[in-house]
Amino acid sequence: MYEAAGIGKTMLEVSKELGVSKDVVKYHQRKMNSNETFKAGGKIYITPAGEEKIKNGLRKDKEFYSVTFESKLISQIDKLNSNQWHHEWKLEDLAKKIDSIDKKLDQVLKALRDPWSS
Repeated sequence: MYEAAGIGKTMLEVSKELGVSKDVVKYHQRKMNSNETFKAGGKIYITPAGEEKIKNGLRKDKEFYSVTFESKLISQIDKLNSNQWHHEWKLEDLAKKIDSIDKKLDQVLKALRDPWSS
C-alpha cells in the first residue's frame, strides 16, 4: 500500500531528520511491522507511522543519540591523551632536575666529608 503510493522515507532520510544515527533508525526499524516499514528497489523505507514510532522510542536526552556523539567523544579522548602526554613530559623534566640536584648534593656531601679530596 505505502510502496504503491510512494509514501515513506529512507532510513538515512529519517536519521537526518531526527538527528540520530542511521544505526539507531535501523535498530528501531527491525522491531517494526509491515505498516511501519517496507522494502522497495532494494531500499528500506519507513512510513510516517514508523517514523512516529521511532520518535516515541528515542530517549529524551537526544545527546546520547547525536550523530556527532562519537566525534565529540574522540575529541575529548584526544584532549585527555594530549594532557597526559604534556604531564608526562613535565614529570620527565622534573625527574631530570631532581637527578641533577641529587648529583650536586652528593658532590657537596662528599666535599664536606673529606674537604681535602677535591
